Amino acid sequence: MGKKERNAHHIVIGQEDPQFCDLEAFFEEYPQVNSLTIEIQRYANVKIYDIMNLPGKDKMEITCIISDYAQLYFFISTLETKNRKYTFVLQGKSCQATLHGFYLLSDKQKLCVHVAQNHIGESAQSKVIMHGVIAGDAQCDFTGTVFVAETGKKAMAQQENKTLVFGRAQISSQPCMEILNNNDVVCKHASAVGNIDETQLFYLQSRGLTQSQAKKLMVEGFLNFWLNALDNIAAKKSIAKCIQEKIGRIL
Repeated sequence: MGKKERNAHHIVIGQEDPQFCDLEAFFEEYPQVNSLTIEIQRYANVKIYDIMNLPGKDKMEITCIISDYAQLYFFISTLETKNRKYTFVLQGKSCQATLHGFYLLSDKQKLCVHVAQNHIGESAQSKVIMHGVIAGDAQCDFTGTVFVAETGKKAMAQQENKTLVFGRAQISSQPCMEILNNNDVVCKHASAVGNIDETQLFYLQSRGLTQSQAKKLMVEGFLNFWLNALDNIAAKKSIAKCIQEKIGRIL
């Protein structure tokens, strides 16, 4: 956590500061915060985790401002009702921002996630990939926006949202792009919604698994894909345990 400048609404992380930020710990210390700006200075290489399991933190706006040659890896996960807005302002030259995350919802839980990738500086790169599973009467609303300014030449932006849906659950996935007078960019987005692949399900059952066991295995694999990227062992074990327990209840 950067110590050069820190208050309830603004954090600055420099190249010489600790390069890991646990937002759950931060929100425990500052429970009144519902809007947070994180400034990542030149050449800093930062990892931020937002494990959305704290009660009373249903709505939050987080903005990350990324300077020249800085790199940000942002991981999010939730098994609860939440409303989050993430804005990545890639204002520096050759800076990078990557967001990986997943959600697992059931009953009448509702998740609203809005992610904005704003390319201002030249040769900046951003990637947002969200996977989720919703069941019961749960609802999920994902909105992703890629914005490239005229100054954002040679921008590279990727956005992907994939969701497995069970029961009466509902999903709205809306990716969009806005590129201003700039042809020297590479931008792509993808959205996919569906149920478990019946062919894969049949294959697992043919190997001796029950239908319930096969479904649980496939869903765990779908979500655990991102857990393998975490280098925080304690967080990985805690999240994996929560996933297994919740899948056992809903499938």
